Amino acid sequence: MQTQKKPTDIKTTQNKFIRGFDAADKKILAEQESRSVLFKKPYEDDSMDPFEPRKYTEDLGINLKNLFFEILEMLANGENPMPYIMENPNKQFNFAVLILMIGVLLMFFSNLMI
Repeated sequence: MQTQKKPTDIKTTQNKFIRGFDAADKKILAEQESRSVLFKKPYEDDSMDPFEPRKYTEDLGINLKNLFFEILEMLANGENPMPYIMENPNKQFNFAVLILMIGVLLMFFSNLMI
């Protein structure tokens, strides 16, 4: 004789799964907050924080990726991306770095073909 399994509701299972992640996130955030209180920086505001190269390069990479795909999307829609690029200095800097990277890659490939 075969026993029938009780049908599970997908929404209930999904909610349990999400609640488990929410609890884990709260625990991690509380842990990070307790560490930040222990190792509080002596600076008065964030503008005086020391330069962190790793964080800076991660942010630069993410911003470059976002800018690149936004420009591609605008070009696909037939829009002019220049007003978007000129909105603020961060986008201008990221665009300049993007153009430099493309130039270096082109130069590298042209040297390989010689």
